[in-house]
Amino acid sequence: WEMIHQSKRALFKIFSLALLLVLVQLRAFAGDSDFPPKPNPPRLVNDLGHFLTPVEADQLEQKLEEYNKTSSTEITIVTIKSLGDYDISEYAMELGNRWGVGKKGKYNGVMVLASMDDHKINISPAKGLEGALPDITCGHIIRYEITPAFKQGKYYEGFNKAADAIIAATK
Repeated sequence: WEMIHQSKRALFKIFSLALLLVLVQLRAFAGDSDFPPKPNPPRLVNDLGHFLTPVEADQLEQKLEEYNKTSSTEITIVTIKSLGDYDISEYAMELGNRWGVGKKGKYNGVMVLASMDDHKINISPAKGLEGALPDITCGHIIRYEITPAFKQGKYYEGFNKAADAIIAATK
């Protein structure tokens, strides 16, 4: 009986491992369609979730482009409709990696991501900016700069204040 019990346990482990591998492969396969392609030409403000008017998006783009030119720090704002099954920080990091946010080798990009349907916001700095933008600072910017404006439907104001706070923190 002991031998049968060990065989069942071994089969269960093999089955579990096989199931895990299938799930990982399905997640990887489905993942490509979950992320928008990198914009061409590249833009720093990508309003895929339709938070902003075209004029507001252009104003933010100009502000972020100017800071990018003078500092080489690349702040990218992306809005989406929904995260699907993703956690917002996981989605932001994956999208930042796929799009190559920041200068190659400097790790000086920041991804600001907002999801309309999920009512979630995330600020993800690359490794090179984690000292200037630790989690506590990013949380502060979200809580005190972005969220109050968003609750009033003033999305441009929230993103603009966030950009100002990120610029101040990374100077």
